Amino acid sequence: MRLSALAICTLAMLGSPLTFGEESAATKLLEARSEQLRPQITRVAESAYCATGYSPANISMIVGETGVVIVDTGMLPEHAKTVLTEFRKITDVPVAAIVLTHGHGDHTGGSSAFLQAGRDESTPPIHARRPFNTESEALASRLLTATGRNYYLSVAQELRHQCGPPSR
Repeated sequence: MRLSALAICTLAMLGSPLTFGEESAATKLLEARSEQLRPQITRVAESAYCATGYSPANISMIVGETGVVIVDTGMLPEHAKTVLTEFRKITDVPVAAIVLTHGHGDHTGGSSAFLQAGRDESTPPIHARRPFNTESEALASRLLTATGRNYYLSVAQELRHQCGPPSR
C-alpha cells in the first residue's frame, strides 16, 4: 500500500504545471527586478554618474575639471575595476578623492582599485566620518552565531539569554 501512495504522489507532482517549466508570478517578478539591476552607468546630473548592478552597493562618480571624486567603492576590487573601466569611457581625469558614506564592506571593499587610479601614481585621500565603521561594531555586539545560524539579538535578549542561544 505504501508503494501505491508513493506512486500516486510522484505522478501528481509530475503532472504539476510548475514542473514543466511554466513560470510562476514570483519568477516573472524576479526576472523583471533582475533586469532593473543589470549593470549600467546612469548620468544623474551634468557631472555625476552612478554605477548600479556591478556590486551590491552603488558606486558614484562626480567629475571635476582636474579629477573625479568616487563615492563608495563597491564590495570587491573586481567590481570596482569593472566600474572604473566604465567610468574611464566618460573621463580619463584621475581619481582626486574617495568619499566613503559608511563602513559596510559593500561600500568600502573596492577602495584599492580606485586608490591606484590617483593623479601621478599618488594615492587619493579618503574622506569619511569619525569614528568610522562604528555601525559594524554595534551590529557585531548583537550578532550571535550558534549551530550554524546567525541570531540578531536586542540588548534585552542578550541579557535574558546570557549571550547564548535560546534554550530548547
